[in-house]
Amino acid sequence: MLKSVTCILLIFSNLVYGHVNLDRTDEVSELRIEVIKSFDVINARTGARGKISPRGDVKVRVVGKNKWAYRIRIERNGIDSGKEYLVDKKWLKKALNMQAAYNALMLQRTIQDATNSPTGECNDQNEDQIADQQDIPDSNPDEVENEPRFEVVVAEDLFEDPEPIVTNNKQWKPGCSVLGDRKTLDPSNADQYQSLKKCIRSIQNSVTRNGTISDRGRIFRNLYKYLRPEEQHFAAMIFTAYGESAILVQDKSNPEVNHLEEPLMVMKVINNRVRNANKDRARRGQGQNMNALDIALDPWQFSMYNANEPGWKRTIQPGYGANFNNMIKAYMKFNHSKFQPDPQINHVYHYHANYMLPSDSAWGRGFRANHKRLELAVTVDGKSLREAPAGLDEGNASDRNKIARNWRLWRHRFYLPIDTKGQVKANGDNWYWTVRRPFRS
Repeated sequence: MLKSVTCILLIFSNLVYGHVNLDRTDEVSELRIEVIKSFDVINARTGARGKISPRGDVKVRVVGKNKWAYRIRIERNGIDSGKEYLVDKKWLKKALNMQAAYNALMLQRTIQDATNSPTGECNDQNEDQIADQQDIPDSNPDEVENEPRFEVVVAEDLFEDPEPIVTNNKQWKPGCSVLGDRKTLDPSNADQYQSLKKCIRSIQNSVTRNGTISDRGRIFRNLYKYLRPEEQHFAAMIFTAYGESAILVQDKSNPEVNHLEEPLMVMKVINNRVRNANKDRARRGQGQNMNALDIALDPWQFSMYNANEPGWKRTIQPGYGANFNNMIKAYMKFNHSKFQPDPQINHVYHYHANYMLPSDSAWGRGFRANHKRLELAVTVDGKSLREAPAGLDEGNASDRNKIARNWRLWRHRFYLPIDTKGQVKANGDNWYWTVRRPFRS
């Protein structure tokens, strides 16, 4: 028993203090990597094309490579279908939970070094293999001829060393020290931009720790527990803007053009709510210590964080491959941007997607009757946000259904302050919201 405890402690010590290094030449064909996004495949024997989705317990083993593709096998619920597929190299890693796989490989090496024994299988393999329901059929008559040779895949082919995991809330995460004074962020500073790209990835790694997400409450609490206040602000703004508006950055007609007005307005709403919530606390004789993370995680406010929504997981999970570049650019521009109309823009606390319309029970009696009058046409740096879809009435349920089916018609609608009766005083801000903070403790 003492020997077992000692072994466990040694393994834990190696994991924490990083005494084990990844051998870049380790073969990784037996490593089972979780599928988190759908990807296209080609049946290696028939050439039939198809798609693998993450429904259920789906894992990939990378068993070979050539110049352009990885050769893979699929396991569903621990059962190998017996078929092999080809996947374009540039797409596969974006579809797999590479952070969790990296940590699994490191754990494997840690155990091997700590026990001085060869690494064995961690689960029993069912030898009675059955067909994967999602596998691509073998019935395609076009056989692949002159199939190229495939080489063994080693760790170096799949993995880059991730940013270190830092769980000390006094220590800067890698790349995050540029947040020391947000006013010094310069949108044209390439070095700051690259640092913030590293920062958001190291924040992801630190708050998820093991590269996967199984406990929503714990992950949210880790944002408070492991991050400095400056990092909390950055994470709240970047994660929320990405989850709420990433698709709206893309130009409707030109995918090469990006518009940062939407994420900047999401950040503006968070900033407005922080100020308003601290005023509310002061009015009630409480300390004014509300921050952007409190606002972002306030239950049932930003839908991407809801327990029944996948947005928070896709955003915070390191292996999912979320692209935060536009959100970081927006964050760097925030203090340099001009929001109009002033002063009304400083009292915008509510917005929603135009393919839905909140009910009176959710937003206050009379909201639906007054929603067009309460909507505010906002601009950022002189640029208007997406226009309302031509010929469609966003107040009509049938037209909203049409809007929902085409992302090019999507936009956010921003509102003047809304009180419980759906009315607004002509020259005042009578909206107060008591923010709940269940994850802060």
